Amino acid sequence: MEFKQRQPEGKPGVVIVEVAGEVDSASAEQFREQLVSLIEGPTKHLIVNLADLTYINSSGLGALVAGYKRVRSLDGTLKLCNVRGSIAEVMKLIRLDKIIDIYDSEEEALASL
Repeated sequence: MEFKQRQPEGKPGVVIVEVAGEVDSASAEQFREQLVSLIEGPTKHLIVNLADLTYINSSGLGALVAGYKRVRSLDGTLKLCNVRGSIAEVMKLIRLDKIIDIYDSEEEALASL
């Protein structure tokens, strides 16, 4: 799993996280910790860009939900974007799209803030 973060210009308090590769049992806890550590600073809004995510298992999905719950408990938001293929299908199947806002693009997710 590769985890990059950046702040979009003109959007204070927002961090865009790019996740690439695989989020599985071996990397799920690290993924959750990285999400939570971002929101405990001045950041209040996370956009998680999954364009380069190739695989996520139930542990990875659980880490995403745990990160979402933690962000919400700190009055922040977590939004997903660029969810594609089988990953999008799984998220719809388990109804994650009913809990976490999912956008087609990073621009749409930013505009929603």
